[in-house]
Amino acid sequence: MSTTLRRPINKVGPATKRWARWEAKCVRDVLARNMRLRFGLCDITDCKNKYHDRAHLFGRAATGARLGEPWCSLPELCLALCRDHHNMIDRGLGGDLLKELRWAAISRLVDKFPDLVADGYHPLTYSDPTDAARRAVGELEKSREFDADLLTFTKKEA
Repeated sequence: MSTTLRRPINKVGPATKRWARWEAKCVRDVLARNMRLRFGLCDITDCKNKYHDRAHLFGRAATGARLGEPWCSLPELCLALCRDHHNMIDRGLGGDLLKELRWAAISRLVDKFPDLVADGYHPLTYSDPTDAARRAVGELEKSREFDADLLTFTKKEA
């Protein structure tokens, strides 16, 4: 009796591959914005270090503002940071800087999805950027679906 498999086990399933495509697109978009505005330097204005990688402003448990995928990886809610600033953000040591970066991210999100400000709701009227992001994502989830094939959001039919 043979104990070998006829074919190897697929270690990466279709859902993982789909999310990997989404992640790659988001990283490309963040880095493209960075190259356009900061020419490859860290997105923190006074920092002269080269960016190291993309940082989620709302997507990690350590920052206390966990949002689920695909929302937390939206390029509008991420930055290209140097290693020092990325570690500082991930450890929640940013204080006022982190809050300022999050408000700028919410502003970029509103620019991308202008229908967020309809019906008397505007994310920038909240006192805390984490609450604003959660509410904005809640509103977007009501009105949009993530199209995994096109890697974009489409409006839901009424």
